[in-house]
Amino acid sequence: MSYWRVLGIGSPFGDDQLGWHLVSALESLLGTTESGTAAPFSVMALDRPGSGLIQALTGAQGVVVVDALQHMGQTGRIHRLTVADLAQVRGCFSCHSFGVAEALALADELDLLPEHLLILGVEMSASALGDEVSPAVAAAVPELCVLINQTVTEWHSHWPGLDREVKTCV
Repeated sequence: MSYWRVLGIGSPFGDDQLGWHLVSALESLLGTTESGTAAPFSVMALDRPGSGLIQALTGAQGVVVVDALQHMGQTGRIHRLTVADLAQVRGCFSCHSFGVAEALALADELDLLPEHLLILGVEMSASALGDEVSPAVAAAVPELCVLINQTVTEWHSHWPGLDREVKTCV
């Protein structure tokens, strides 16, 4: 598994599919890299992982976690969050009883967080439960790709000894 990892959290319902759509977009972009060159990071789609999120963090130096946020006023707005931010807004980041916030807080308490962690949340629409991702949330995916690429490039500069080349994904 890669030192750098992107975890797209989601479910099969409406805007909560955001993480899965992001993973699909990143896989398409990474699939266009030259043959024989290692991808700059691995991507993984997770279905409401609960405490299983902790296992997905294991072994990575840097992880980007992306999930849909409950609606707070501007559908599609991207929020850059910390574990401390999540502790203050419990119930706002996830609609699951033991969601991303709780899993990351537990990983923090157990000293299992990776050295580098970026949490990105995108606001869902107020009526997010449907079959399709809303246009505003779908429009956030390209910007997320850019943010992730910039982040992994920055992290990579802190670990120059790794034999991985970071490429532009968008």
